[in-house]
Amino acid sequence: MGQLRVRRLRRYAGPALIASALALGVIATPASAAEGVVLGANRAGAIKDSYIVVVKDSVAPRSASAQTADKLTKKYGGSVTAAWQHAVNGFSAKMTAGQARKLAADPSVAFVEQDGEVKIAEDQVNPPNWGLDRVDQRNLPLDSKYSFGTRASNVTAYIIDTGVRTTHSTFEGRATWGTNTVDTNNTDCHGHGTHVGGIVGGKEYGLAKGVKIVGVKVLGCSGSGSNTGVISGVDWVTKNAVKPAVANMSLGGGAATALDTAVRNSIASGITYALASANDNKDACNTSPARVAEGITVNASDKNDARASFSNFGTCTDIFAPGVGILSAWKDNDNATLSASGTSMAAPHVAGAVAIWLAGHPTDTPPQVAAGMLAAATPDKVTNPGAGSPNKLLYVDPGAQPDPVTLPSPGNQTGKVGEQSGVKLVAAGGVAPYTWSAAGLPTGIVLGSSTSDVVVAEGTPTAGGTFNSSVTVKDSKGTTATASFTWTIEGGGGGDLTLPNPGPQTGKVGEDNGVKLVVSGGTAPYTWAASGLPTGMTLAPSDSDVAIIGGVPTAGGAFTVTVDVKDAKGATATVTFTWTIEGGGGGDLTLPNPGPQTGEVGEPAGLKLVVEGGTAPYTWSATGLPTGIALGSSTTDVVIAEGTPTAGGAFTVTVDVKDSKGASGTTTFTWTIDGGGGGELTLPNPGDQTAEVGVETGLKMVVDGGTAPYTWAAAGLPTGITVQPGDSDVLVLSGTPTVGGAYKVTVNVKDSKGATGSASFTWTITGGGTDPTVTNPGPRTGKVGSDVSLQMVVDGGTKPYTWSATGLPGGLSVSADGLITGKPTTAGTFSSTLKVTDSAGKSGTATFGWTITGGGSCTPAQKVANPGFESGSTGWTASANVVGQHASQGQPAHAGTWSAWVGGWGRVSYDSVSQSVTVPAGCTTAQLSFWLHIDTREWEPAVYDRMTVTAGSKTLATFSNLNAASGYKQFTYDLADFAGQTVTIKFQGFEDSNLQTSFVLDDVALNVG
Repeated sequence: MGQLRVRRLRRYAGPALIASALALGVIATPASAAEGVVLGANRAGAIKDSYIVVVKDSVAPRSASAQTADKLTKKYGGSVTAAWQHAVNGFSAKMTAGQARKLAADPSVAFVEQDGEVKIAEDQVNPPNWGLDRVDQRNLPLDSKYSFGTRASNVTAYIIDTGVRTTHSTFEGRATWGTNTVDTNNTDCHGHGTHVGGIVGGKEYGLAKGVKIVGVKVLGCSGSGSNTGVISGVDWVTKNAVKPAVANMSLGGGAATALDTAVRNSIASGITYALASANDNKDACNTSPARVAEGITVNASDKNDARASFSNFGTCTDIFAPGVGILSAWKDNDNATLSASGTSMAAPHVAGAVAIWLAGHPTDTPPQVAAGMLAAATPDKVTNPGAGSPNKLLYVDPGAQPDPVTLPSPGNQTGKVGEQSGVKLVAAGGVAPYTWSAAGLPTGIVLGSSTSDVVVAEGTPTAGGTFNSSVTVKDSKGTTATASFTWTIEGGGGGDLTLPNPGPQTGKVGEDNGVKLVVSGGTAPYTWAASGLPTGMTLAPSDSDVAIIGGVPTAGGAFTVTVDVKDAKGATATVTFTWTIEGGGGGDLTLPNPGPQTGEVGEPAGLKLVVEGGTAPYTWSATGLPTGIALGSSTTDVVIAEGTPTAGGAFTVTVDVKDSKGASGTTTFTWTIDGGGGGELTLPNPGDQTAEVGVETGLKMVVDGGTAPYTWAAAGLPTGITVQPGDSDVLVLSGTPTVGGAYKVTVNVKDSKGATGSASFTWTITGGGTDPTVTNPGPRTGKVGSDVSLQMVVDGGTKPYTWSATGLPGGLSVSADGLITGKPTTAGTFSSTLKVTDSAGKSGTATFGWTITGGGSCTPAQKVANPGFESGSTGWTASANVVGQHASQGQPAHAGTWSAWVGGWGRVSYDSVSQSVTVPAGCTTAQLSFWLHIDTREWEPAVYDRMTVTAGSKTLATFSNLNAASGYKQFTYDLADFAGQTVTIKFQGFEDSNLQTSFVLDDVALNVG
């Protein structure tokens, strides 16, 4: 099994980036084995107890990936950490290596791969940018300009990376946050993703200067993450992409099956991917996702059109693009820049070019986009392209792609009933001829005929009201734009509104029925309401002068119906009428018996049942149907039971029906399905099995032939293994063995025809597993007379365990399950040894120290010196300008005139204020309290600035800009555990590079008693 490196494909003048590993293994063993093989198990960079599971599409549907994950982890153990159904059918989970191997053998699983780290690449200082200048011309020298025919504002680019600084000025407000699959910090705290996004679509640095940028964060602040996080990001893009769309992945590494599968499926969904080939000067065919043939894999060239010395190459790559000394945006502030080199910089040049292509070809598929890009590329310009590399250099035709059509809104319009009215709309961009359409125009207003960029909607309104109008234009390239506006027509008299009475209505239970009401006069829009309607009838929503009442009555009777209408001027009208519904009698309901039914396994079969009498609607249900036969959905007097039987046998079927009055009917009959040969029943032998004491195991046995239902029996099972009851053709034996040994197991099966089958095998249970080991809790402290509770932890061995202890402080004891409790009676230093013995007689120990303080007296007192800072910094250790009189700067003290002001700089800062205090050994209470005021200029709902409160190594609290509020608030914390110790109480602040947050402290006290 080879080690495969995975990292960010970039070099830049910034923090050092470290490569790590992603693994590829071998395919799983056959499903009949007790354990399968886990791909990439224990290779360098593997993440302990984290696994990626890909499920077979033919066995489990993608739409049920979460349910499949839950089912499999419940069966084999572990907990689900992510589930995917778009880019790949599978999930990731936390589980042990043994659980992963058993899961790998499940017949519904395609493969299991151990998760691995994903990190970014090394850095290199580079010269200024030149890439845009190169891609719009065929030959050197550069002409010092970049010409483009479109800004690609109708395209969305997804940057699968370290996130994007969405507020950077180069994005002009076009960048948004998509998702974060690696941590809770929704910013680009590394910078790589912002640099890549700037090359794709930055105002100064990007090819597609109007493209919408979406940050998809899969790597953290250090540039590292996991395959689980990357696949989750690809899965999110596959589900949520707004098309036309392009995705950029300037990351990768060694061959990784799960990641390749996710990217390939995402491309198949209609998203074109630009993939960096990597920076190892090696064949890219050994790199993922660069080796995914469906993507566009990009090598890097320098400004002399030579392959960059670090760039990968080979037949798995498609094109070259500038990748040395590329200037783009950076994460430090909204105007920061950085020059960087790598295939990470080459790939987004291609992603930007793809966006330009999609602007003019919005319906092209990824294969069509790739073909167009490669056909347009300049051939035979790259020197030393590397063995197998296509010698094609990225080219963007400056005049090939027009901007998409746009349609400015004309603003809200007004008019009057009976008076000529109109509006002119003018399209911008796009390619003539144009097609125009409109919706929601006032009655009497029509859209004129036009194929130019101008159209007029005009006419004479015939009805008043406020109309939500929209006009849509489509150019010859298929791009569209819509302008929406309101058009208010004055006219009609609210006082003239009348609603004619439709007269008495009739109908029958179970039959469609309805009535139309039309208002006269008034001013649109109208508001309708109805009460007293027959059961099953509803008033359809409407704001016009017409309302429809319709439905299927479900109950008979004479109903008094009232309909109200109100126009836009407040005028109202009401009508009342009767609606008589004739209906059947629930007590007369009967369900005739259809008599015995027959069928054959594998042949379609069906039955129609018809209820007599009763009142619609009806509710149907059935039990005992043959396997493969289902009852159809129906609320009428007819229902169909049909399907293709999959098992033979004689089935007793009961069908129930209930009408809307509560009357019910039942019929029972036999349905005999011929199929399977009782004499041909066989039970394949699973072969000898092995398992370990205390480790969950299982076995599935499947009968061949015979006729369902089946009767199973098993003898000689290992202690702890049980039979899961059932009468299907599958038997499951599972459980956790408790006693070792070699067990002779016999399983018998009998079908409904009397045919039998039997299989015998040996199931060997090895006992004890590894020796038990006790987790050492490290040095412990306690206090005379104070409660102590410590739970010891054991790994390995065989349950049940017994515990014993020597050297415990007086007053403490250990229970049978390893819980140490009690109240120390004597102060001093003790060496304690805890021993655990498992059921096999094997044992393990852990020895650790225990310091018990106590005795002495305690005088209630306040222990903090200069608690209100009124003596300046006396007694305190503080950063410069923290302790002072700050009222003139808008930060008054809580009491007096002095306080400690942590933060508030609006730049990167690390303020602190601290004091060491002693808690007397005899004190049983020690309460720290302080008053705190927080204000901030941060406006986003994320943590940017913070202050931590610590007592020694213990963190008591962390406050941030999210806790900002008016006035002071008091906080208290218990420090009784520090009795007999000197502890440093510290308030440590941190601010990021902009937008201040102030943490103002006052009246700090430590009261002991």
